[in-house]
Amino acid sequence: MAEYTRSIRVRCERANLAPLRRFVDGWLQELGVAPRLAGQLLVAVDEVCANVIVHGNQEDPKSWLTLRLRRIDSGIEFELLDRGVPFEPPPFAPADVARYVVDRRKGGLGLTLVHLIMDRVEFSQDTSGANVCRLSKKIALA
Repeated sequence: MAEYTRSIRVRCERANLAPLRRFVDGWLQELGVAPRLAGQLLVAVDEVCANVIVHGNQEDPKSWLTLRLRRIDSGIEFELLDRGVPFEPPPFAPADVARYVVDRRKGGLGLTLVHLIMDRVEFSQDTSGANVCRLSKKIALA
């Protein structure tokens, strides 16, 4: 498997979401990913980064988030690492979006979007106890 080609480490503060988006967007442009797909990938990565910062680490500036990017044989992979509250999502089941509209619910659709955009979404912990989220997408790259 290919090595991670790019990596960024930021404090778990909302203000760092914009630099994370710019970092990912720049890499996707370098790879020549079509703008529409790049926008979708940014939504997925941004959602997971926001969840890690806000929910997993309670926006604690003493906590860190590392985002690593790499090309894989079938496309691209994003890996997020942090040491916040571990997250064990239930098996994916698409949300009933119509129900959200009728009930005027806010929030709760982020992971559904991530699963719909990405081909693989995986949450685990590594041997050091760090939380790991891997997102991958099959795309043809030059």
